[in-house]
Amino acid sequence: MTLKQLDNDFKIKGYLKSKDLKIRDGKKPGTLTISGHIVVEYEDAQGNLNQHRISLFASDTTNAGTENKMFLGYKTILDEFVSVDDVLAKQGKREDADFIEVVGELSGNDYVSSKTNALISSTEIRGRFVNRIKDVSDRTGSAIGNIGVVVDSFIDEMNAEGEPTGRKHVRAYSVGYGERVQELQNLVVGEDVAEAFESMYYPGASGVITIEPRHFATTATIENSGEQVGFGKQMERAVTNWTNELFVTGGYNPWEDEAAVSEEDFILIKEKRKADLAAKAAQHLSRTLTRNKDLELIPNNHHHSVSQQQFK
Repeated sequence: MTLKQLDNDFKIKGYLKSKDLKIRDGKKPGTLTISGHIVVEYEDAQGNLNQHRISLFASDTTNAGTENKMFLGYKTILDEFVSVDDVLAKQGKREDADFIEVVGELSGNDYVSSKTNALISSTEIRGRFVNRIKDVSDRTGSAIGNIGVVVDSFIDEMNAEGEPTGRKHVRAYSVGYGERVQELQNLVVGEDVAEAFESMYYPGASGVITIEPRHFATTATIENSGEQVGFGKQMERAVTNWTNELFVTGGYNPWEDEAAVSEEDFILIKEKRKADLAAKAAQHLSRTLTRNKDLELIPNNHHHSVSQQQFK
């Protein structure tokens, strides 16, 4: 049984905040790759400064052996594009940096923390095409896209007092190229559409939803954190909180009949996701055991042993 690839198209517009790209030797002799990330920033309608890290990768040749235009495009970013960091380093203005549009997709990223040995999952933006926008009359940034999902469950979001906020957290999966399954992380539905979304997208329902990725910091001032005042006036404390979520702004009618993800495929999607995470954990454990064994073979070498911890 083959899992079909679902929709996954996103556009991010904003100033090029920074770039970190490197050219390296490819796996095949005589080939090169370019990889790394760029950061795109923009202010949303509420005045929040969003900053999105976007991963880029390309080989200098295609599978057919021809010149890869995507590689040349990324090399142009590396050599010619001007970032906000570049401009500010020369005491220039943010508006002098390049304003760009990135076409890409959401991609799952699973890894094991080297510090805690915990298996961590996140959703990142992977870029495909990057273009400079030369029209200076419109510098309105945004991040939005459509993705095909199959919904598993909903959970009410609670505030600090344990009361529902009206927003809902959604557990949902998507299928990419090569049957790669990802579970969308921090997928949230706003209070204004939560009821409609939950009534249409019951567990097992599938279709295309519209998402606005959000990643920004907000700072709050705390005069007294609850500690007993000793004497005089105390300095105010600034606390920074980060919002990092995939905010659902709307959706299309769920797929029906043959277009919908079948019950059998939904079971397979969840099984494949579980197996992929188990394989990732096992791979890390194998590498840890091998590294420990190699260290034991080194005479008179005092080192810290790496503990084997149970993965979630």
